[in-house]
Amino acid sequence: MRNIYSALDIGSDSIKLVCGEFIHGKLNVLCAEKTYSLGYQNNVINDKDELVSSIKKLVNECSEKLGFNIRKVLLSVPVTYTDFYYTEGKEEITSEDYKVTSDNIINVLKNAARGNIPANEELIQAIPVMFRVDSEESKTPLGLKGENLYVKAMLVASDKRFIYEFIKVVSEAGIEVVDIMHGALADYANFDTSLDSKTGALINLGNTSTSVGIFSKGILINSEILNLGGYELDRDIGLKYNLKRSDAKMVKEKFALASVKNASNKEQMKLTDKNGENIIISQRDVSELVSNRLKEVLKLAKKTINHLTKKEISYIIVTGGLTELRDAPLVIHEEFGNKARLGMINYVGARYNGYSTCIGMLLYFYSKLRLRDKEFCMITDDDIDTLVNGAREVTNDSILGKVFGYFFDN
Repeated sequence: MRNIYSALDIGSDSIKLVCGEFIHGKLNVLCAEKTYSLGYQNNVINDKDELVSSIKKLVNECSEKLGFNIRKVLLSVPVTYTDFYYTEGKEEITSEDYKVTSDNIINVLKNAARGNIPANEELIQAIPVMFRVDSEESKTPLGLKGENLYVKAMLVASDKRFIYEFIKVVSEAGIEVVDIMHGALADYANFDTSLDSKTGALINLGNTSTSVGIFSKGILINSEILNLGGYELDRDIGLKYNLKRSDAKMVKEKFALASVKNASNKEQMKLTDKNGENIIISQRDVSELVSNRLKEVLKLAKKTINHLTKKEISYIIVTGGLTELRDAPLVIHEEFGNKARLGMINYVGARYNGYSTCIGMLLYFYSKLRLRDKEFCMITDDDIDTLVNGAREVTNDSILGKVFGYFFDN
């Protein structure tokens, strides 16, 4: 079976979609695209029809490039709050040889989740902390012999209405949601597993929000969303130079530096402001503006880390679209010191840090399937034939979406 999956990340500024295939355990990106997010602003769906149209547009663009239709996705749910519940579960091993099967692993995680989530919340993920077969502990219990399988797990949950609202929007775009994921957990899947023995933080700098996740021994234990991001930089530039938002964003992304250290007064950009007047922008001046605001966002993220955990932080990874600013590592180092680093996404076809959540979803989903000894492919045999032979078959089928995350234990 081909291991081909697609991941959808809905943000207030852009919607991202990445399709990839795992070959011998390595991810190969088949397509990575993004489009403007219409109908979803400041973490609120303000026009469902526009958002559905935005999703359809992006899916159609990716499908056209791939040569087959994308019908199923993993979905990052941009929840505004998250609750965490530490639980335990038990499953009797009843196979003839008393070996742990994939069904045992699925059932023990279900048992850990059952009855432990409030009625107004939905389970996003059940993260196994440690399995135990009788008295033997293991991260990968498949095939071990014993009478009982135990698990200690972290349950991640959030507002049921908010989650269902997003699933409904994606469904109305004709896409089936296979599994839902927490953005911070997906982001973490991109980076070095040697961090799993330590406590650290992962910061994703987005356009209108910044997410902060705290990880202890590889387990997400707390998170928070801050309503600050790249939009504030666009607004500052627009106000100072009287520019349209699109021009201000272009100046930020193409001309400004995240640090004034390498910025030059000699580097200048000529633009026309809202009044039709010609203006000249100095790289040093606009970089100082950008740097000050970026530092403000990072300082707030640092304060949030201290609020979310009292444990000593061994590492800080900063990723997300805003980190694409030139010289961003200089400001990150200045604010957090040597324990911080830039989390880069460097896959062929997806060399953009804004794809962190999408790529991470693919990696996490693949590892989840392997733990459960399951196989799954999001495209049909006809699609695979199209992929291999290059013949395009057009279909008008529209699949009503439903989450069967419990089959994979979320």
